[in-house]
Amino acid sequence: MTVWISNFHYQTDGVATMNKARLDVLEFGGTLGALPMNFFPYVWPDEPDDILSARQDGMLAGFKPNDVFVLQFPLFIRGLNVIRFIEKVHAMGGKVIGYIHDYAPLAEPAEFNDDHFDPLKEIYSRRTPDLILPLFDVIVVHTTAMAEALQKRTDKQLNYVVQGPFSYRVPMELTPREHSLSDPLCLASSLGKATWVLDSGMEFNIYGQKTPKYEEALANHPELHFKGLVPAVALPSQAEGSFGVVWDTGEYQEYERVNFPHKVSAYLAAGMPLIIWSGAAAAEFVLRNDVGIVIDDISELKASVEAVTEDRYQTLVSNAQHMGRYITSGALTQQALLSALQKIEQIDLAGL
Repeated sequence: MTVWISNFHYQTDGVATMNKARLDVLEFGGTLGALPMNFFPYVWPDEPDDILSARQDGMLAGFKPNDVFVLQFPLFIRGLNVIRFIEKVHAMGGKVIGYIHDYAPLAEPAEFNDDHFDPLKEIYSRRTPDLILPLFDVIVVHTTAMAEALQKRTDKQLNYVVQGPFSYRVPMELTPREHSLSDPLCLASSLGKATWVLDSGMEFNIYGQKTPKYEEALANHPELHFKGLVPAVALPSQAEGSFGVVWDTGEYQEYERVNFPHKVSAYLAAGMPLIIWSGAAAAEFVLRNDVGIVIDDISELKASVEAVTEDRYQTLVSNAQHMGRYITSGALTQQALLSALQKIEQIDLAGL
């Protein structure tokens, strides 16, 4: 049995976390012997079936019965292409694991409507994921809450394993900075998802995209130090701050009830303790592992930080560094893949 993992060749500058997370799964899966299955972006809404079939036959030339294909989802190609590829894998006697990085329909506002997009022919439609979800033999999800949310979107009984935080590969030559309780807070986010920071009254180092909309606002807030976009692989070694804040607004915050934000792993890879919303799925992980502070409302931010003693802070840093080493080891990704393969093979090791 050979395991193949989708490798989509995004045209990015290395900053995008969506590319970083997928490359990490490919890298850590590769240490288990998995091979890449390369996909390249192209737009051809009306691609003839015979040409698509021939293209995919070539991609699957090395695929054998009982092999397993890990599809890192979403895959930003025409929805019909994804469905046809999965069908071919099944027809060849293989199995398909859906490795869920994101599930946009859970995050988008209820009023969002893209009914004018064809869910099979377009690169993306919010209706496409629900057409693909039932085709997976096993899915890897961030949290149990995500699995429950996805189950409500399909009549098929989903077979799943929970990953938890994302693994986060950091080159050995890049080492995290030292963190101090007196440092500003750290925020890795686009300002569009964290407008609350403008009214926080707290000093922040901000890593992300500064759009023209927020240029003037930042100019009026000298306590907000904008550091710009940093390549995701380098963020743990460059991020400066006392705590890494995980707090989105609006529908993005609601999505935190089910997902595990990639920035959680980035902060911990930096050895930086977290501040996170109590309603987030990741909050229980933070509490159980004592790697940060959990608050109910962003208005509690200032008082919560001021209540932390130096001794308490050093404990949180030590715990964050310990967890960071585990996250950068790749063990979480490897464990998720191995657990998914165990389900694929219907191997029961309970009670041993």
